[in-house]
Amino acid sequence: MPDGVRTGDADLGVTMQPVVEAGDVMFFMDSAQAHDAWPWKLDTGRRSILFKYASRTSSRSGPSKEVAPPETYWDRDTVADMTPEQRAVMFVPYSNHLGEVPLLDVTPDGKVTTG
Repeated sequence: MPDGVRTGDADLGVTMQPVVEAGDVMFFMDSAQAHDAWPWKLDTGRRSILFKYASRTSSRSGPSKEVAPPETYWDRDTVADMTPEQRAVMFVPYSNHLGEVPLLDVTPDGKVTTG
C-alpha cells in the first residue's frame, strides 16, 4: 500500500470519509480491504465494538478439540437446557473435529435438525 494512502496524507482517490451521525453504525469487512479511522479530535469519547465471526474451519490445530465442546468452552449450566441444534452452533470453531461436531441440516419445509 502506498505510504500516502496508508497514512491518509495522499488518498490517491481511493479512500473516503463516510458521513455518519450520532447513533449510526458502520460495518467493516475483515481483510477484504484496508480500513481505518481518521484521528478523533472531539472532546467526547468514541466507542467501538469488535465482533468477529469465525467459521468452524478457522482453527486447525492446537487445543481446539479439548475446548470445543460447548459444555467445556461455555459451561454446563449455559448449555444444559439447549436443544441439540442450539448446542451445535455453540462449539468452538475448529476443523480437525473428524466428524465429532454435529452439523445442521435444513429440511425442505424449513425445519433445522442436526445431521
